[in-house]
Amino acid sequence: MVFQKEQLDNKMTVEDCFEMLDVAGKWGCYINHNRNRVLCNKSFTTMVDSESELTVGTWLRFFSKKDQSILKVRMENPINQEDFYIRVYDNQQQFNWVKTSLKIVQEGVFIIGDVPDNIIDDDTNEPVELKQNYANQNVDHFMTWLSLIDQEMVSTKPELEPQVDVLERFKGDQHIKRIMDEIPHGFSVLGDDWRIRYMNPTLEKIVGRRLDDLYQKSLWTVYPIEQYQDMYSKLKEAFETQEVMKIEQYVSDIGKTIEFTVFPNGDEMTLFIQDLTEVRLYTRALQETEERFSLLAENVNEAFWITTSDFETWEYMSPSFEKIFEMSTDKVYKEKDLWLQGVHEEDRDEVNSAFLFMRYQKVAVEYRFQMNNGDWKWIRSKGYPLQKGDKSIVVGVHEDITSLKEKDELQARTKQNETALRVAAGIAHEIRNPLTSIKGFMQLMMSNQMDVQKYSEIIFSELSRIETIVNEFMLLAKPTQKTELEETDVHDIMIYVTSLFKNQIEGQDIELFQNFDPSLPQCLSDPKRLKQIFINLVKNAVEAMEDGGSLTVKSEYIQQDSSLRFTVSDTGKGIEQEKLQRIGEPFFTTKEKGTGLGVMVTNKFVESLDGQIHYESEIGKGTSVIVTLPIKPI
Repeated sequence: MVFQKEQLDNKMTVEDCFEMLDVAGKWGCYINHNRNRVLCNKSFTTMVDSESELTVGTWLRFFSKKDQSILKVRMENPINQEDFYIRVYDNQQQFNWVKTSLKIVQEGVFIIGDVPDNIIDDDTNEPVELKQNYANQNVDHFMTWLSLIDQEMVSTKPELEPQVDVLERFKGDQHIKRIMDEIPHGFSVLGDDWRIRYMNPTLEKIVGRRLDDLYQKSLWTVYPIEQYQDMYSKLKEAFETQEVMKIEQYVSDIGKTIEFTVFPNGDEMTLFIQDLTEVRLYTRALQETEERFSLLAENVNEAFWITTSDFETWEYMSPSFEKIFEMSTDKVYKEKDLWLQGVHEEDRDEVNSAFLFMRYQKVAVEYRFQMNNGDWKWIRSKGYPLQKGDKSIVVGVHEDITSLKEKDELQARTKQNETALRVAAGIAHEIRNPLTSIKGFMQLMMSNQMDVQKYSEIIFSELSRIETIVNEFMLLAKPTQKTELEETDVHDIMIYVTSLFKNQIEGQDIELFQNFDPSLPQCLSDPKRLKQIFINLVKNAVEAMEDGGSLTVKSEYIQQDSSLRFTVSDTGKGIEQEKLQRIGEPFFTTKEKGTGLGVMVTNKFVESLDGQIHYESEIGKGTSVIVTLPIKPI
């Protein structure tokens, strides 16, 4: 390819640069605006799965849309700039953060990049390098620059006399000097006499000393051997073995942690120097954060977990997972649905549905899970979606709530027992009174001390009261039976019930107001239970107005949540707030001869129809009962 043979300067072609970058494991692209063409090395084409020669427009599509404008601006204003980050699609159509640098050449620009392992800061959306891998990444940089320098030095050395100094050699070749000035790492050359023969501007900044001050001085004059014995031993070993070596040393004189990559070459030694002070601080902070998280994850009862948004891969499960589920996390990592097999069969569909919705919103689900010994635990799982850069994940916790469930069941049983005791006491009280009356009158009748006809009405009245109490208990038990739904016109039932009380309403001088919503549709319901609900409510309202008043029966169609709301209101004397809160308790009543069972029956019927009932009252103004029922379409 002719374009690939293009000279970048008097010594190197695009192809030469591509070869060096491929060897160093870097991708590179040469952009020639005059030809609207981009040449890419093998590392880039493999990474993104593309051709080696592209148009500028096609080439830009391999980068994030958010970063394409950045690239255009930098290419249209080609000045050597600091490294910058961009996102590039790989051959799996996943984004990778890429640290890149831009270099000016004759007719265009060269963009060179590598792909470090990065994490993205959620607050700033900026890449934060994993410091643990930073040193390895920079070794690749060292090797790249070393290749460039070695190539230049090899081509230059034959033209120089052996006595020419290294510093003069660098100054004499502008190409090498430019490389030295732009290299992002410290660079130095030592002689076998330990004298400092060269150091680039970057190294001057790192050590805070100028080459003019240190030139031809012994390294150990600047940094005494007795203070840096370990560094001396390793550098000496490198000279003797002529092997590449890496040394990390804390230099107390400048308060920095320095990494030396040493390349011996006969009677000279080339050193690449990296300031790792901030890297080590970040690494230490990251390790401390990981330790704190591990300590937390291992000592709480909840199990933390992270999964991909499609739930195909579990990315993390805290150690508590094994304690809760008695299942190896290694097995679950390999078989993603293994834990689901332990979920109770009746709960499995609900669990699947809940986890599906966790992709979009925060969801919690409770279910039973079978342990290895056959026992069942109650588990609560909560999860919610999280966006990490361009990646969607779901995070959540599993919690063992068996003890909470057992506590709730115990409280429910205790409440049931208390209710049963109150009911038993109420039944005994309500039935004993009429039985006592009946017993007394029967004794008088048997002793012929009274007129049988005169008191027989009282006996039958007391028997009727007992019968009423028993019937109300029978009604109270019926809501446990299956609800039989059929097509129902609620307005017909309301009109029918008010007609039953017509004589009583007129006799007590009560004014009736009926306000029905004409938009209320027919629906599926249980007309028998609806009728009993209306009878109880209207009966209570009428009985509360012995001296007359107003009775209002109202219906409303609530379209937003597709429900029916009807209200029965009276203008009686009202109920005190303390007593209003007790409405619905067994045998609690505000009537002189009431049992309280009628309200219980009403509440139970409303509950059986998936509805709600609400009482409002004010002393001197009256009482309103509001019933809301879902409308089930026919």
